Amino acid sequence: MDRYILDFYCAEHRLAVEADGGQHGDSKAVTYDVERTDRLNNLGVRVVRFPDDEVLKFPDEVAEAIYRHLTEPILPSPQPSPGVPGEGEEMGIA
Repeated sequence: MDRYILDFYCAEHRLAVEADGGQHGDSKAVTYDVERTDRLNNLGVRVVRFPDDEVLKFPDEVAEAIYRHLTEPILPSPQPSPGVPGEGEEMGIA
């Protein structure tokens, strides 16, 4: 996807699932992961991350969490406030 290799990707739901190893706890890796996730989100891809040991130890719980992400409604981004009529205008007091 774009310039990234995803661990798992569901094109129908535009959902990426990442199984993160221990190296993802390093501060540089954390920064990279945040930037990567932001970029993918901007492309319309939701990213779900799990520590790889959890994937191995708790596969049913991970599968359930992924299912929830696949079935939960995607909420639209909040729209900017329309403001208050007259807000920002100079008040002409006679």
